Amino acid sequence: MLEFKNVSFGYSRGNMVLHDISFTIKPGEFVAIVGRNGSGKTTVTRLMTALKKPTVGAVLLNGADMVKASPAQMARHIGYVFQNPDRQMFRDTVAHEVAYGPEQLGFAAAERRSAVERALKQTGLAALSNAYPMTLSKGQKQRVAIASALAMQPELLILDEPTSGQDCCERQRLMELLTELNRQGMAIILITHDMELVSRYVTRVIVMAAGKIVFDNSPEQLFGGSYPLAAWGLISTETSISREIPTIKTAPAKTPKVAPLSKLFFTAAVSVWSLLLSTIPALAGLVAVQLALLALAGQLVRTIRAIGMLTIFAAVLAALQYACGSTPETSVATGLRMISMTLVFLLLLATTSMRHLTAALVSQCRVPNEYAFMFTAALRFVPDFLAESKAVREAQTCRGYAPKGNILAHFASYAALVEPLVMRAVSRSETMALSLALRGFGGKKRSFGTNVALRSHDYALLTGMAVITAALAVM
Repeated sequence: MLEFKNVSFGYSRGNMVLHDISFTIKPGEFVAIVGRNGSGKTTVTRLMTALKKPTVGAVLLNGADMVKASPAQMARHIGYVFQNPDRQMFRDTVAHEVAYGPEQLGFAAAERRSAVERALKQTGLAALSNAYPMTLSKGQKQRVAIASALAMQPELLILDEPTSGQDCCERQRLMELLTELNRQGMAIILITHDMELVSRYVTRVIVMAAGKIVFDNSPEQLFGGSYPLAAWGLISTETSISREIPTIKTAPAKTPKVAPLSKLFFTAAVSVWSLLLSTIPALAGLVAVQLALLALAGQLVRTIRAIGMLTIFAAVLAALQYACGSTPETSVATGLRMISMTLVFLLLLATTSMRHLTAALVSQCRVPNEYAFMFTAALRFVPDFLAESKAVREAQTCRGYAPKGNILAHFASYAALVEPLVMRAVSRSETMALSLALRGFGGKKRSFGTNVALRSHDYALLTGMAVITAALAVM
C-alpha cells in the first residue's frame, strides 16, 4: 500500500535527517515507529502525508509515485492525527469539526452526513456531537481528531503520540478503539515512546536512530532479543536515584555581537525612514537592504514565506489606493512602506534574544522589570503565532483543504484560522501568567546573567542612524 524506496531527506542543503530509508506498510498492519527524539520519526510521517517531499528516493502509494501529490490529495488515502489535537480544531461543534474533511473532499450531503455519524459512533462521541471541541478533555479531543480522520474513510491512519497526557482510562479506551479499527482492516501507524503500548498492541515495530532504520520486526523479536534498547532510547538506563547534589556550573555571560538596544533603535529608525522616503527606488532599496540582512541571519526563506500573504495584501491595498485616485507611484510606495516596516520587525525577532532585550530595557533604559517583560513577551507571541498558524493550516491540508478560487477566496479561507489562534493565545497567556506568579515574578531585583552593554560599534551605529534620520527629515 505505502512504500518508501531509498528515501533521504534534509530540511536544508547539507543537513540530512533521513538516510536511505526503505520499508513497506501493507493493508491491515498495526505498526509502531519508535526511537529517540530527533531520530526522524515525525519527519517520516510528514513525508507520508506529503507535507514534505523526499530529497532523494520515492514515496509510493498503491504503486504510484507521490512526488507531485499534495497533502489534500493524500488525505483521501491517509488520515493523520497530530500530537496536539488542539491544532486540528477550528469549528464550533464536534459534528461540524468532523465534517470538515468530507466537505473538502467533495462528499455529497447524504454521504457526508453518513460518514460523520459513522465516525462519531466509532469513536464514542455521538452524545457530544453538538459540544464545543475546545472545552472537551484531552482524551475526548484526541477522539475528535481521530473521528475527523475516519470520516474521510482513509486506508491508513497515522497517530503521533496519541496517548501523551492522557489518564489510564482514556488511554485504554483509545487503544481499544485503534485495535477495533485495525481488526476491521485499517492499517495503523503509531509514533510513540510508550513501550508498553508497543509490546501489547502492535504487530510490527520500526526503530529509528540517527535518521536510519535500525530494526524492523515484531515486538517479540525486539524485546526478546539482545538489542541495544537503551542506546536506541527505548528503555531507561537509570536504576537508582543519586543522593548526591550535583555541582551546577554557571555558564559565562554571553555578549551579543550587536547590542539589543541598537537593534531596537534600528527597528524604530527603519520604520521612520519608511515613512520619510517617498520615491519607489529609495523604498525598494530599503527593502532590499533588509532582505540582505535577513539572508545574512539565515532567515530569508522563512521570512519570505511569512510575508507572502502580506505582500499580496500590500498589493491589494496599493490597488485600492490607486482606484481611489492616488497616482501609481504613491500607491506602490504605500505597499513598499508596509513591507519595509514588517521586514524590520521580523529582522528584530529573528536576530534578538528576548531575554537579552529585556535585560537591555531594564538595565540601560531603566524600564521597570514588569513592563520590560510584558513588552518582550508580546514580541514572543509573533513567532509563536506564525508557528501556530502554520500548524493549523497543515492540519487543514491533511484533511483535504486545497487553495482554490481567486485571491479574495484565499483570504477568506484564513478566517478559519482566527478562532483557534485566539483561543491558543488566551490559553498561552494564562499559562504564562500562572508560571510567572509561581516563580516569583514581580520582585524588585532581577539578574539576567548576560552582558548587553553598548560598545563602540553600537555607538557608531546609533550615531549613523541619527544622522540618516535627521538628513531625511530635512530633505
